[in-house]
Amino acid sequence: NEAVKNFTHIIGDRNATQLLTDFSMAKHNLGVALRGLGRLRKDKTLRDEALDSYDLALKVRISIDAKADAASTYMNIGNIKIEQAGEGVEGALDEAVENYQASIDNLDPKANPISYADVVEKLTDALLDNGQSNAAQAAQRALDIIEKSGLELADTSTTQRLRAEIES
Repeated sequence: NEAVKNFTHIIGDRNATQLLTDFSMAKHNLGVALRGLGRLRKDKTLRDEALDSYDLALKVRISIDAKADAASTYMNIGNIKIEQAGEGVEGALDEAVENYQASIDNLDPKANPISYADVVEKLTDALLDNGQSNAAQAAQRALDIIEKSGLELADTSTTQRLRAEIES
């Protein structure tokens, strides 16, 4: 069939997983661009479109077990939810916490130490801002995540801030 030949010619040697990976990356990057443009134009509709793009990228990334990529998308969704929480959107802060936690759950701290530390800091900030949990419990949760990672983060500004919160 001519259509199959044309499609095969276009995709070349790439397999289905590679096509899905490329598609998810395009959708993720579209989300980044839409969020940035939305912030510049102060247009919440573009931010909503970014969320839609991230959601599709996330579904694909989960389906192909691309954990590190899924973690990046979860973190970006969490970042948008933090913006929404700042605007008073009900439940957005809880959704940010959920997305940051999902990001952590999908990251290997040894393979991605910088991304891991970044998302732990974002989760820490979200937990400390979340009025539903007390600050000491939130700080302890974040410290537990850091300690579980096995990374040498014992004396960073984030861990110092967490310990101070627990002691106060």
